[in-house]
Amino acid sequence: MSNATESGLTFGSQLGTDMVEIFVGPHRQHFRIHEHILVSNVAYFKGMFSGGFKKARTKTADLAEDDPLVFDTFQQWLYGSKRLPPVEEPRSDKANSFVEIPDRIKLYGFAEEYCIDELADYIMTNLMSVYCHHGHNPGVEMMVLAYESTNSRNSPLRSFMSNFLYNIIEAEKEEGLLRARTLGNGLATNGDIITDLIVLFKMNGYQHLPIPVTIRNAYIISMKKEQSVR
Repeated sequence: MSNATESGLTFGSQLGTDMVEIFVGPHRQHFRIHEHILVSNVAYFKGMFSGGFKKARTKTADLAEDDPLVFDTFQQWLYGSKRLPPVEEPRSDKANSFVEIPDRIKLYGFAEEYCIDELADYIMTNLMSVYCHHGHNPGVEMMVLAYESTNSRNSPLRSFMSNFLYNIIEAEKEEGLLRARTLGNGLATNGDIITDLIVLFKMNGYQHLPIPVTIRNAYIISMKKEQSVR
């Protein structure tokens, strides 16, 4: 019993007592978070709540452009020893569950926007496990969402999805994984996908590539490029 108590005190002492107020989304949904756990894990928030800035004095911040559901999942990751429930494929009976792939993809976009590399790497590992090791196809909708949720042309998630789409197009010739109309509608919504596909076709000479190897290599290469820029 004493061990459990000591563990609880240790965790509490690590959190500290100072709190910050974060208002997220257009309706300013309120989140109250321990300042220490936030600033010690995210450099962006460390800068925000340090120094003589107004936000540092008032201990409040507005993230009007962000999704409260995504921020809530980020908060769970922070307080949950940087882990989340396993990624699950979307199910009609769990449309609002934060553990679904669409919400996890949005969380990746949040991590990329605020340069939370550890969270981005964690989500990529989750997605690679679902799509590569279990042989699942993300589908055009998830590919488009990945592009809509990220901004960087060197985004590892974009490389992940564009490589999948490249292989699906190649497999379409023989296996019919996607209907042409569905594929066309998906491509039409985001010009960056088309650009990345053209690059892949030129690089690979229109040859089908093993998906797990392709995705893993694309992820590693993208991360190296990103690190070299920093």
